[in-house]
Amino acid sequence: MHLLFVLVLFLMAGFKANAMEEKEREVKTISDISWFCAQLAKKVSEQPLFNGTGSIVEKCKVLPLSNLNDAAICGILTDNARKILGNKKAWHVHSVGWGNNQLWTSSRECIGYGISLWLYDNVDACSLETLEKTYKNIITLSQLDWKSARLEDHPTIMFKEDPEYWNLFIKKQNVSQENHLIGWVCGKSNLLDKISCHDKWLKTPKVDYELRDEIYLWVKKDAQEKFDEIFGFKYQ
Repeated sequence: MHLLFVLVLFLMAGFKANAMEEKEREVKTISDISWFCAQLAKKVSEQPLFNGTGSIVEKCKVLPLSNLNDAAICGILTDNARKILGNKKAWHVHSVGWGNNQLWTSSRECIGYGISLWLYDNVDACSLETLEKTYKNIITLSQLDWKSARLEDHPTIMFKEDPEYWNLFIKKQNVSQENHLIGWVCGKSNLLDKISCHDKWLKTPKVDYELRDEIYLWVKKDAQEKFDEIFGFKYQ
């Protein structure tokens, strides 16, 4: 009986230590995203082969997630990493659970939000350490080259905010889908209603728009300090 009591205390201490470790490694800033997404990639790689329906590839593994933010962030980072590492060394991780991009289990239950690791016979994926370093480099690129701007100097900005309450920043995109990456991280950080980031610009003199490799970011002034704490952008 005494031995059983000691064993219970030991297990409880272990659970508490694991919980504390998880709390210490929770995502607080954009710099934590590289570790976080690498852990998701590791977890999906440890799943059994997917035997449900809806996948457009023959072999894959699937990890359900609680929200689309995490899935989308991981998908965008992995897409950028693939362009750096090349197809044969990349991890082919994709987000699922949005629009028509749905997967179902063999018992016809919808997976919902999650990530899918596509498996190819001719792919020798890089190590998890290399993947995380590549993610980190992509995050660093997203932090660079932001310039403070004035709305009157950029009349073709499509989505305008009131400069009295919003700060405006502009940059050339260093990362594919950079505006979406910022939006998804803000969604994860409860800042989505405090920012507006786009790559759509009005055509002159037409009313319709065009996509550019230049993006603009509006940050509400009352959220600027919190935004900077999370994103750590290097302003010029």
